[in-house]
Amino acid sequence: MFRTVGVMLGTVVVASLITPASAVEPNSVPTTIVITGHAKIRVDEGCLARVVKGRYKKTVPTRGRMELPVGRYRLQARPSSCKVSRKKITIRKGKTTRAKVIDTAQAQPEPTV
Repeated sequence: MFRTVGVMLGTVVVASLITPASAVEPNSVPTTIVITGHAKIRVDEGCLARVVKGRYKKTVPTRGRMELPVGRYRLQARPSSCKVSRKKITIRKGKTTRAKVIDTAQAQPEPTV
């Protein structure tokens, strides 16, 4: 069983295993520190974007800053009319990575008759 112990400036502390209180002293729960960075991804209206790393998938909000564990991610966009500025992003400790998802159907002008 896992439980979140706390969040500290760029790191998430998670208890890895919870045992009965009789077997462990109070306040001595083993923890794992997850080092994180930030991604700032701008997504146009009508597009759906996700960051993917193995089985980990997270939907990107339309505008905003996301906190992600350090590592390399793929950036995917749907529908096919949406294009990403960078297909792969790298999240580094304490750094911010930027990318855009642009809807090419909206960017092209309407043909005139």
